[in-house]
Amino acid sequence: MTSVNRQNNSGFTIVELLIVIIIIGILAIVTFVAYTGIQQRARNAQTSSAAQEYRTALARFAIDYGRYPTVAAGEIGVAGACLGDAYAGDICWASNIAESATLSTILKSYMVNLPMPAITAGGQYNGVIFLPATRSYTLDGVGNNRDWLVYALQGSGARCEVGPVASYVSGFNLSSTPPANGQSTTSTTTPTCWIALPKLQ
Repeated sequence: MTSVNRQNNSGFTIVELLIVIIIIGILAIVTFVAYTGIQQRARNAQTSSAAQEYRTALARFAIDYGRYPTVAAGEIGVAGACLGDAYAGDICWASNIAESATLSTILKSYMVNLPMPAITAGGQYNGVIFLPATRSYTLDGVGNNRDWLVYALQGSGARCEVGPVASYVSGFNLSSTPPANGQSTTSTTTPTCWIALPKLQ
């Protein structure tokens, strides 16, 4: 009786290896998307928190002086001034709005520190900005009647946590009616939040 030696083939087949590679790829994609979403929500929370602190500080100033801070023409950009003091190149929004030393000094007397919103690398809209009533913005058909706080978030589904948020009609025409999606304006990646500061009597 002859014995036959049989070799056991215990390796993976090409098909099995391909299946394993595909599964690993899917898991990597899911992990990346989840991590990106967590980072985005954290940055939005940081920005919303900074916006709320500035809104409170500006309201306290208005109670004390009966007006919102004024910013010298030489210290304000095309539209307004950055709130915070650690922006790269002192610029925060669309490369034409800068920090204001005067505004920073005023706010420091109402805050422990100047909170910085999340900064997104390469993004056009970074930070929180203050828009004085002297700018040409219209609310409910009336121009130059409010001071504004504006900030941007990340992700088209993000909602503005500081409000009430104005509804962006066209150009610089806004409505006091809050938009259903919780954003003044939105694009693929940058919803913006326009907050009309309380009107002073």
